[in-house]
Amino acid sequence: MDILRPVNRPGHPIEFIITRSGTTLRPVLAGSLAVVLLAGGCRRAPVPQQQTVVIGQVTSATDLDPHLHDEESTHSALSHFYERLVAFGPDLDLRPELAVSWTNPSDTVWRFTLRGGVLFHDGTPFTAEDVVFSLRRAERLPGSQVVHYLQNVTSVTALSGREIEVVTSSPSPLLLNKLAFVAIVPRSAPDHAITRPMGTGPYRFVSGVPRQALEGEVFDRYWGPRPAFPRFRVLPLPDSLSRAYALVESRADIVSRFPFEFASWARGRKGMTLVSRIGLGVAYLGFSLREGSPYRDRRVREAFSLAIDRSRMIDAAETDYTVNAEQYVPETVFGYAPQSTPWPYDVARARALLTEAGHPGGMDATLVLPDTQAVLGMRLGELLGEAGIRVRVESLPWDDYYSRWLRHELDLSAFAFSAGTGDASDLLDSVFHSPSASSGALNTSGYSSVAFDRLVDEAGRLLDPYQRRKLMREALALLREDLPAIPLVARSNLYAVSDGIAWTARLDRRVRAQDMRPRSAR
Repeated sequence: MDILRPVNRPGHPIEFIITRSGTTLRPVLAGSLAVVLLAGGCRRAPVPQQQTVVIGQVTSATDLDPHLHDEESTHSALSHFYERLVAFGPDLDLRPELAVSWTNPSDTVWRFTLRGGVLFHDGTPFTAEDVVFSLRRAERLPGSQVVHYLQNVTSVTALSGREIEVVTSSPSPLLLNKLAFVAIVPRSAPDHAITRPMGTGPYRFVSGVPRQALEGEVFDRYWGPRPAFPRFRVLPLPDSLSRAYALVESRADIVSRFPFEFASWARGRKGMTLVSRIGLGVAYLGFSLREGSPYRDRRVREAFSLAIDRSRMIDAAETDYTVNAEQYVPETVFGYAPQSTPWPYDVARARALLTEAGHPGGMDATLVLPDTQAVLGMRLGELLGEAGIRVRVESLPWDDYYSRWLRHELDLSAFAFSAGTGDASDLLDSVFHSPSASSGALNTSGYSSVAFDRLVDEAGRLLDPYQRRKLMREALALLREDLPAIPLVARSNLYAVSDGIAWTARLDRRVRAQDMRPRSAR
């Protein structure tokens, strides 16, 4: 059969080329590692109580400033150091954090009572002024990636040392959900990038820089429960092999985004357990609609969509964890509605559309994607090739991919987005809304639609959930018509967890040391 094999050239990203083979790729444990494991099994030494828990991720953090990112791994890492007014529980239930209660004197006024006895890691008491400063900073800091969470906020005022008032320009039904993404920093924080995190969280920052290992230790004066592990380390594991073998090699205690292609190999392996949970995200095929891009022509985008046989898109290794995405958000997200008609598959029509668009002999395409989407990229390359779309697949480490994606350098890419608030507005506001002062922070495609923006903006002002859902469904229908991106699959979140760690997967995919404990302590 035709499969895609990786070609790794020093100094270059991994490329995949189609070759003829009757074999399949299987993970093979390195011989040197096998020797180490055998040698280590010859004698048993006393095991001291574990002091540091190690978390393996695709990256440690893309930035150490909580307001200059909106990226999943970074949210996980920085949530050890920073807290917010409100937070999500494991099942996306809203809980008090630095605010202990709140009221709504009117549809546009929110008053929060703050927790007392809270200290920042330098010993400075937490007050209402820190909240005022933080929300204003998140809104005004150049390059802020969380500004869209505050798009309706017009003023933030300290009413006393332990009470603040937030006023919005219109009713904001999701304000609490959105505030769960805005970290509170001390009012002494700089008006430029923070390089040494300091918050009120259960751990204080010890060392590290973006994209390299980060370390923290318990903050002894933390207001809440003391974590079971005195120290934690976040270890970047940018490629699938390193994530697959991290527990076997004793490099990590828990690994997020465990590669699906290694699931059968890992299942039942001593010392580790695979844990999965349905998530809030969808993987997409994304197009640049900017001037000069061949995908600016909608006929080309529709040809790509018609060329994808969804019955053959999911790799066999993923069938326990992955389903085809029929909508731009999964059914776990508010605003989801099943499509009235399935995504069509018509290779002949795809070829005809390419010819109409000026590509009578098909077309060449370079698909750039992160390592986490590599297997999906292989399958897409095969399917698109049947319609005359010759795909070269570039698989990059997550950090490299994310940087290029944010710089709008990719004409054709595969990416995934999770609606972290549990609401479709996350995706609609940040990824597809036209860029503005408070929206479109992650709109890297250049997609812009007045009708779409109007629907999203109006939905953001309505308190009636039924009307909100109706408008968001109309917006999602417009995306299907315009095709700035094609939804592909909805994946469960897959983790490898050491048998010595007790931990429950969260719906928002946060992996935090404060949620873990030694299993023997149960």
